[in-house]
Amino acid sequence: KRYRKYDGQLFLLYLAWYGFGRFWIEGLRTDSLYLFDTNLRISQLVAALSMGAAVYFLVRFKLRKSGSSNSLYVNKTAQIELAEIDQTTNNDKE
Repeated sequence: KRYRKYDGQLFLLYLAWYGFGRFWIEGLRTDSLYLFDTNLRISQLVAALSMGAAVYFLVRFKLRKSGSSNSLYVNKTAQIELAEIDQTTNNDKE
């Protein structure tokens, strides 16, 4: 069974987890640049924005695309390569 449903899904998952981890780690630092007069660090804001954007696109693509994994670019490329190999082997037999 394939878990990947669309191109870019693994990158978005990485971006979401990286943003989450970065947000937490930056909260532990003591030498940070704070956002105006708040307790929020600029690096935490950037991490939260990247995590939020990734989660938004993951949910959006999950709801929008409910097709099969056969439409993935990788699968299309593999199909074309297999078709070319079949064609050359059939031509060699003749």
